[in-house]
Amino acid sequence: MVGKWHVGLSYWEETPVGRGFDTYMGFFEGSMDHWTQAYNTCAAGECPAQITFPNPTMAAAGLSGNYIDWWCTDKPCWGKNGTEFVMGENGQVVGRDHDYTDWQATQECIRIVKEHDVDIPLFFYVAFQVNHTPLEVPDRYIERYPATWREDRRWYAGMATYWDEAMGNITATYKARGMWDNTLVVVSRCLHLK
Repeated sequence: MVGKWHVGLSYWEETPVGRGFDTYMGFFEGSMDHWTQAYNTCAAGECPAQITFPNPTMAAAGLSGNYIDWWCTDKPCWGKNGTEFVMGENGQVVGRDHDYTDWQATQECIRIVKEHDVDIPLFFYVAFQVNHTPLEVPDRYIERYPATWREDRRWYAGMATYWDEAMGNITATYKARGMWDNTLVVVSRCLHLK
């Protein structure tokens, strides 16, 4: 399993590995900064589109410091969270490409598919964070869309393009391994309705 879990973490049995996944790279909570993997403590629907670091919602919630929510199977992904970021050309925070949460998730997916024995069935659950607040993506994805668009619309469109490219890279790996003809892909989108 790779990506967002967000369905329990209080007990080991509630975690992805506790639920039967062999490996896990991802985060347990609902949202985090895409570049630093710092947990976002604001309530659902109340998060600003852009989170700065240190995350101001943590102080508002009475928490000190930033909590990193980035896990590798049964322990924190030590040293994999991003620490460098700047204000990007398009009004949002950007960091190094290899620190971006879904870049790391995509690389982990590709690694697993490349190392998997093609004669053994594989169930793979991937839940990207991209297209979830805070709206953050490398500048080059935002710049594919007209500057006349609303800022948040450009950011979201850039994130959708990132997601599409990541899925294409994973799909290409399945094809290169000769696994594609025996693969069923299910794509789902969760909507939060009030």
